[in-house]
Amino acid sequence: MEKVTGHKISCLIALNLIGSFIVLGSSEAEQDSWIAMTAAIVLSLLLAWLYSAILRLHPGENMFSIFTEVLGNTGGKIVSGLYAGYAIFLGARIVAIYINFIQIVNLDNTPLAALLLLSMPMEAWFVKGGLKSMGDCAKFLYTFTVVLALASLLLGLRYMDVNNIKPILATAPETMLRVTGGYLMLPLGETVLCMSCFGEVDRKESPFRILSVGTLLGGVIVLTGILGNSLLLSAPVCRLFLFTTYQAIGIVSVGDFITRISVIIGVEMTLTGFAKVGCFAYSASLGTSKVLGLKEYRGLVPSCCLLMAALSLIFFRDILTAINFKTNIAEIGVPFQVVIPLIVLVVGKIRQTGGKKKKAAVKKTAAVQSRVSEE
Repeated sequence: MEKVTGHKISCLIALNLIGSFIVLGSSEAEQDSWIAMTAAIVLSLLLAWLYSAILRLHPGENMFSIFTEVLGNTGGKIVSGLYAGYAIFLGARIVAIYINFIQIVNLDNTPLAALLLLSMPMEAWFVKGGLKSMGDCAKFLYTFTVVLALASLLLGLRYMDVNNIKPILATAPETMLRVTGGYLMLPLGETVLCMSCFGEVDRKESPFRILSVGTLLGGVIVLTGILGNSLLLSAPVCRLFLFTTYQAIGIVSVGDFITRISVIIGVEMTLTGFAKVGCFAYSASLGTSKVLGLKEYRGLVPSCCLLMAALSLIFFRDILTAINFKTNIAEIGVPFQVVIPLIVLVVGKIRQTGGKKKKAAVKKTAAVQSRVSEE
């Protein structure tokens, strides 16, 4: 099997973060939202260290294989099933947000079910192409995203007002902590599912470097967007819109020559959401295949995508439900992003240490027996 380069996985991780940016406007921290996001990005490097430590337990294997190695066959399947369900549920929410975004912005008379019937088969085809194909697309799309972000920033400079982010650090400390924690769990903590991609990465590459680079690449884009939105619209106005970035960039123009930049940004945001759902579908399919004892995950991709589409209609019937559920998603994410990984790491380290001691004892016993036989 041809290995996927770490840089492509980093781009996929970055897109996984950027894909949540469509609904990340101003928070309770108001004009200090960008500071809360900065703190969350710094703290997310601790999560990157935690996940990379788990991956280093068994280099060259994905998270589901590591769960089985560390927790045993039964325990590994239970935890893999939980993570597969977590990926499907997260994917269903993102699908609901983006399908509603497409309908509200451009196709207001098109039923959501019709949009799902058009988009989800494409999603399944994208994931069935394999991680290498997904990585190639992610590398191109991330470059495209960076170019658009820089262009939007430069074109929007003359519309920005520094007074919109003043007074700085006026938010109460407890509010800043709550918002920072929220950003850390959603979207930064969702990179836990990206550990499923490391089974096709060369074991010589550093998991921490891949995870941290991906987190920083995506985090910087999200941070720039949050700060740019506040400078363009001001924090109170940002909170009035469902799709803050789309509305903010809509005021940017260069005379009569460059207008309606928001349309291009809307396409870019839809594509990053497509990549994010693809990452979740890949993780869900891989986890489900591990639970069922299957060697190949590709046959499960259409079923996982179909389940995401169905759940998006059942649980998130309107855009407000999907957006307002972010607090619940952050709380649900704590066990998957922090608690279970810590347990897996501790148990894995204990077993690893026990295994080394056992090998040392066996070697020592063999050496003693060898000396006795010589005598």
